[in-house]
Amino acid sequence: MISLRGILYSLLALLIAVGSEAQSVKVNPDIRYQTIDGWGTSLSWWANIVGAWPDSVVQAVSNELTSSDELNMNIFRYNIHGGDDPAVHSGTTANHFRWDSGEITSYKPSSTSPYDWTANSAQRKVLQEILQLNSSAVLEAIAYSPPYWMTVSGCSAGGVSGAENLSAAMVDDFADFLTDVVEYYHDSLGITFSTVSGLNEPSSTHWKFGGRQEGCVVSQARQRELIVELYNQLQSKGMLSYCGVSAADEYSMDYTVTTLQNYRHTDNLFDKLAQINTHSYAGDKRSAVAEEAHSRGLKLWQSESGPLGVTATGIENHLVMAQRIILDINRMHTSAWVDWQAASTDYRWGLYTLDTVTQTLVREKSYFVRKQMSKYIKPGYQIVHTGNDDVLAALNNTGTELVVVAVNNTSASTSLSLDLSDFASVGSSAQTIRTSSTEDAVTLSNTSVSSSVLSYSAPAHSITTFVMDVTVSTPPAQLADGLYMIKAKHSGKYFSVTGATSTSGSVIEQWSYVNQDNLKFTVKKVGLDYVIKPKYNELTLAIDGAGTGNGALLKQLNEEGKDHQRFVIIPVGSGYYKMVNKNSGKYLAVSGESTANGADVVQWSDLDTDNFYWSFEAVSPSTPVVDGTYMIKAEHSGKYMSVAGWSTTNGALIEQWGYLDQDNLKFEVTAGLDGYYQFRPIYNQKVITVSGGATTNGAAVDQYTNLQASNQKFLLESAGTGLYRITPKHATSKSLAVSGSSMSNGADVVQWEYLGLSNYKWSFEAVSGSRLGDDEQLVDQVSVYPNPTSEWLYLQSPVLLSEVRLLSITGQQLHHVVGVSDLKLPIGELKSGVYLLEIRNGDQVDTRKIIVKD
Repeated sequence: MISLRGILYSLLALLIAVGSEAQSVKVNPDIRYQTIDGWGTSLSWWANIVGAWPDSVVQAVSNELTSSDELNMNIFRYNIHGGDDPAVHSGTTANHFRWDSGEITSYKPSSTSPYDWTANSAQRKVLQEILQLNSSAVLEAIAYSPPYWMTVSGCSAGGVSGAENLSAAMVDDFADFLTDVVEYYHDSLGITFSTVSGLNEPSSTHWKFGGRQEGCVVSQARQRELIVELYNQLQSKGMLSYCGVSAADEYSMDYTVTTLQNYRHTDNLFDKLAQINTHSYAGDKRSAVAEEAHSRGLKLWQSESGPLGVTATGIENHLVMAQRIILDINRMHTSAWVDWQAASTDYRWGLYTLDTVTQTLVREKSYFVRKQMSKYIKPGYQIVHTGNDDVLAALNNTGTELVVVAVNNTSASTSLSLDLSDFASVGSSAQTIRTSSTEDAVTLSNTSVSSSVLSYSAPAHSITTFVMDVTVSTPPAQLADGLYMIKAKHSGKYFSVTGATSTSGSVIEQWSYVNQDNLKFTVKKVGLDYVIKPKYNELTLAIDGAGTGNGALLKQLNEEGKDHQRFVIIPVGSGYYKMVNKNSGKYLAVSGESTANGADVVQWSDLDTDNFYWSFEAVSPSTPVVDGTYMIKAEHSGKYMSVAGWSTTNGALIEQWGYLDQDNLKFEVTAGLDGYYQFRPIYNQKVITVSGGATTNGAAVDQYTNLQASNQKFLLESAGTGLYRITPKHATSKSLAVSGSSMSNGADVVQWEYLGLSNYKWSFEAVSGSRLGDDEQLVDQVSVYPNPTSEWLYLQSPVLLSEVRLLSITGQQLHHVVGVSDLKLPIGELKSGVYLLEIRNGDQVDTRKIIVKD
């Protein structure tokens, strides 16, 4: 029998489908994301052409790019040309470069020649004109290829058959070349590049010998070498005060994720990066890119894009790009968006079309489409939540002006309703600017706002900007990271993994309270979005099939770093929250308002009924060992876990060894939100791992790059007074043991079915002030907030602390205070990145990671 409630849900779904041309979008100022650094363009290749034209043309285009009344761009990427072999490839019948990019001489045409600082004069002329108009413009230096004489193939267009082309012997020479150019521009021309990169789409195999433009495949291992060398060169030349390293400018967002994950294999590599760059030509792992950057406190730019593969024509082509910009900013949370070409002979690619015969530039429709965003969403504005892929919203830094940009790239007009009810107040009307097939950033009559709702009819194939006065309240506290049981308001029942399985694809349902792990979930803000995982496995809650329709199931799935696996959690008062899927913009609810055990959790357009409201009941995991540094001793032998040979390489075995006061016997022991521990040798960034994720008896235990995998996480279970069984998360019937109960130095630590013998039992001996016990240390009770922070860091302690130090990630002391219980530290002068706060109370020490954002 079909219930009345089920019929009503079906009718609502039908009404929503029929009314798909109408959009209702709630702009939520309480959910705030990244602060915008700005908008910009690459200077190569168009500036190489236009820079040689009359001064009046250079001045006019530079003014339109930078003027606050026009495009309002403030970010410019300057190409340090590699240059090809002049004896073979330039100015001869063998020349293979395209006419608008290849005929550029390198600053260092050969390994033995001196620097020629007159090279690249046309691009430099445009850059200097831009700086005359905007002296605070943010500049990045980027090389698409090393000079030909640093390559394997001898050609700066690429390697033979797309092979790796940066010579292994030339990594340091290339870093020296790049930093020499940046240093010359700074010291001799007064031009400061904030970042420098020697990588451009390094994983794309389309860079081939004899190709039409500069490009270079660089393996991930060699990328890591180059980043380290670039950083070291900047440091040795005293340039880090004004220039940092950026990477990796991959062609695809999916490539970016793979590349950044590979960077973990070099210890502390991310500490050498100032910024992550990605192109958005391809891929869909925007969330994963955002998390790789933001979780490390690094800026994230969309540093190059254009309509590659876009088949639409006319204004539709440019609106496709507008939609991509909104996706990149809303979903990837980029703080800058940079065009590949400001001017081109192809109207689809440039904001201008250029005519090399008449030496003129003509503004294209894309110019006005971009202006709808870049003129009004200014540097310093903060992106706020809309939950809609066609609507972008931002607040100014005082919270008094709201800008909303809406795209309609369909062939019919669309009714748009902006719900502004979450603002403390809203002006009576909004300034309205529109670009369509017949309009170019035209200011229209103001659009009225009534009862906190702006209603508007968007013409087909148009982009509209609204600017309005608002006031905002202090945002409510966001949900803290933690382990929770998630309860539906209407039924009092909880999220539960069906059948308590660890199988990808299992459905999430509601169930009455039971004290078991399939009803417990870690909720963690990774980057700017929430990730929800069952306590007992490493799967991620996600909408089935990345569906966008009402009724799509919530399941546990293998982690992919995609938007359907990420959620916005919105506080709605009285201890309740709503959960919005990042991909679909729909809300989690118990299907049909059912109160029965086993009812599915689904996504649905918000009906604001109680089955859409959730509370988060905190669960305290068992963590018998306080986070700290320990030596881990086997009961049977009295010997300690040790990294064989003091190795820093992946795969080095964990063995037992008699007591030595050295770092390969000391481990940083840290509990996660789920109560599972990781063990890191204190002298490197790897963690103890069951090799290959094996579940068999006798599997080796080694150290490996921390991938946050289940075979790198361990439960500590009591095995007697002060003794613990160490259970791998991925193989819960197994434990770590000394092989064969050996008493010898060098005996391997392995995984084995737990037998309860003394070689399976371990004690933790504290090093440097760490200690055991469920009772908290006083330093653990110190509150430090906000984190991340941008201006001030506050510290509150229940006792007088003997010492507080703020350190750089490399250990440089930045602030030092003694004898305090309440403290306010200025953070605004620090560059964005990761810092360490060391809190001391007598012999108790607590070191916390602090993320500083601009």
